[in-house]
Amino acid sequence: MSFEVKGKLIFIGEVQTGQGRNGEWRKREFVIETQDTYPKQICFLLWNDKVELLDSCELNDIVQVRFQLASREYNGRWYTDATAYALQRRSMQEQDYVPATEQDDFPAGAAFTDDSEEELPF
Repeated sequence: MSFEVKGKLIFIGEVQTGQGRNGEWRKREFVIETQDTYPKQICFLLWNDKVELLDSCELNDIVQVRFQLASREYNGRWYTDATAYALQRRSMQEQDYVPATEQDDFPAGAAFTDDSEEELPF
């Protein structure tokens, strides 16, 4: 299952490298802030050849991210990763955005549901 979200780029991490049983790997983290009534910050991972997707981006750019969620268990605790596989820097007209209202301007078919009214705004 894939998801898509748009937001302001607020953090770009350095490329990290390592050696695994399948060979060398590269990883890079970045964080966006959504345009919701109560903005949320989401940390994404880029792996291997995808780390270059951030090379043309700068802080405060508006980006659209396509990603997948995956969870794994380790020592009785669950960890969830948001792994990005596509990143699009939005046009200059879209850079000057106004925070979204109840209905967002996501493209038709975006796999999102509205926020729960019981959710705390932090």
